[in-house]
Amino acid sequence: MGKLCCETTTKRGILKHAFFISVVVNIVLVTVLIILFIIRQTLRDREFSTTDIPSPKTGALKDTGGQLCLPCDFKGTKTNDTLYEFILQTKKNNTLCCLRRDDTLQNLILELEETNRRNGHYDQNNMNPGKLQWWRERNHAAHLYLNPFTNGITWREQGCKTSFLRNLTLTDLGRRLTIPDFSGAGMYFVYSVYTFDFGNEATDRQAPIGIHNVYHHSSSFINSNDRPLLWMSKLGGENTAKRQTSFLCGVVSMNMRDSIETEAVSIVAGKNVTFKHIDRLPYSNYFGMFKLMDFF
Repeated sequence: MGKLCCETTTKRGILKHAFFISVVVNIVLVTVLIILFIIRQTLRDREFSTTDIPSPKTGALKDTGGQLCLPCDFKGTKTNDTLYEFILQTKKNNTLCCLRRDDTLQNLILELEETNRRNGHYDQNNMNPGKLQWWRERNHAAHLYLNPFTNGITWREQGCKTSFLRNLTLTDLGRRLTIPDFSGAGMYFVYSVYTFDFGNEATDRQAPIGIHNVYHHSSSFINSNDRPLLWMSKLGGENTAKRQTSFLCGVVSMNMRDSIETEAVSIVAGKNVTFKHIDRLPYSNYFGMFKLMDFF
């Protein structure tokens, strides 16, 4: 009996000792994991560190990690709210939305910024044929920018390095993109972007509301004066939203003589509909389409 008690006590001692060792080992492992996590976060913060920028309208920035970062204070504070891959915060709490290293995209944006600093004008005849050639030579396609010298909505194919018009026509005094002949019929990807700037409006009343419409004029419609609405968006209405961008896009079936028109206006309480809140800085507003496939 005494021998049995001795063996039981010995087993309990061994189990107790093993349990104690297990607890100690787990504590050590957790501590090591915490230390490694802290080191990883520290290195990551150093890798993505950036310098401050003078204002939210500063152009593209290239940091030491090769990321492409753009000021985006007006786009929200979460990555899911943007089309970017991660967000950085500067020392003065400016927000930068960033893409990871992409040399082609980076060179394109920096080139656009350089053009912008030259007031958005360039000589197409002196353009390097190797740059943006793939973009400009797409068949049945167009990429246009809003004419900054008019008060209404008209588009132009000249004056910006990325603007072009190929096998489509600009009709209705520069307001529509039209399919000129049967060879252009097919399925098109259509897109339109407008930027509204409500910064000069008083803050003691409701902010203006921006309205963005895209119309499809079809040659098959009986009344050609109608403007069948494809898509519409509304934004603004809050005093905290001083600068907003509307993006509409989709796939549209286009026949010969069909055309696409895009329009943006703003509504101020107690006043008439106006174009004055459209931001007319270079590249702020653009409109385009390109053929995806033929009908036959």
